[in-house]
Amino acid sequence: MANFDDIKQKAREVAGVIADVSVDLYKKAEEKSKIFAKIAKLQAENASDRSSVRKLYLEIGKTYFETHKLFPEPELEQDCAEVAAALERIEERKAEIAAIKAAGDAENDAEYTEAPEEPAPEAPQPEETDSAE
Repeated sequence: MANFDDIKQKAREVAGVIADVSVDLYKKAEEKSKIFAKIAKLQAENASDRSSVRKLYLEIGKTYFETHKLFPEPELEQDCAEVAAALERIEERKAEIAAIKAAGDAENDAEYTEAPEEPAPEAPQPEETDSAE
């Protein structure tokens, strides 16, 4: 019977080692998941802030254009000229659409209403220096 008792004792020792290792693995996995959750939260906050920055860039650009379109700074002169030209083309097309509608070329005015204006294109994103945020 001593042999059976030895086997039983060995089984208990192995079970204890397995239980200890399982607890250690669980604790490490828990720590890792907390770290990953924190990183994901910080990355989501960064994405939200980048979105806010993009919107603010657009507003700043729009405000600058509206207040300085006649006399822009030299480094923005070409950009302001391109924006002004694009806005002029838009107005010309709107006038052409109105003329076509007035001439009665549209079969059903309800079907050919003007499409909603598209939002302005996004401002260039600031360069990121660290890809693991």
